[in-house]
Amino acid sequence: EVTYPDGTKDTVKVPVEVTDNRSDADKYNPEGQKVTTDLNKEPDASEGIKNKEDLPKGTTYTWKEKVDVSTAGNKKGIVVVTYPDGSKEEVEVTISVEDKKAPNKPQVDPITEGDQIVTGKTEPNAEVTVTLPNGSQYHGTADKNGNFTVKVPKLEAGTKVIVTATDESGNTSEPTNVVVSSNEKDSEKAVSKDNKTDNQGSKQNKNRGKSSPQKQSSKAYPKTGEIDSNIFTISGGLILLGTLGLLGYKNRKKENE
Repeated sequence: EVTYPDGTKDTVKVPVEVTDNRSDADKYNPEGQKVTTDLNKEPDASEGIKNKEDLPKGTTYTWKEKVDVSTAGNKKGIVVVTYPDGSKEEVEVTISVEDKKAPNKPQVDPITEGDQIVTGKTEPNAEVTVTLPNGSQYHGTADKNGNFTVKVPKLEAGTKVIVTATDESGNTSEPTNVVVSSNEKDSEKAVSKDNKTDNQGSKQNKNRGKSSPQKQSSKAYPKTGEIDSNIFTISGGLILLGTLGLLGYKNRKKENE
């Protein structure tokens, strides 16, 4: 507004040039957003900025520190926004690491009749489910090394056992089927022992049936009946000879008279 000497006034528009000396970091306000990625896959830092279109061309985005994507879950990350004028600012974002891969089929140790536990190995910290033919299920959790032990009722030979593993993200593995084996070793030992006993018994019986040969004396002794018969024969002969001798003696005596 201009006031003249005579008191009149006039309004004149004058162009004014204003210089903004602020840095880009002061001028702009980047907005962070949640980033979702797969296990072991590091996302691009730019995915963490929601309003990239509002920021000047040539702006770059990097992670301040390497993001841990080795395990599933929500992690914190910091995106460093670098503007064309070299100014920077940091934006904190959340990284959701998802595990979409199911564990491998569990490795199950052999199961023998009478066992009351199922053991094996799977993904660390996975939940292990053992399913029996009647539909009943028993659960256990693998340790940090993946080893697991699940308690079950006493198992019979021929029982089909199904084992699966579910990781912390809810992914379930393909089933591992195991058939309970019979305790053949003990059975074989028992049969072998019985056979050994039978064989020894048969051998002893055979030995009993055979009389061991005895050495015969070099002298042959007559049987009792033979002895008696010989005695009677000899005695009879002597009597007969005696009778004949007596008769001869009497005849000779008569002749001499």
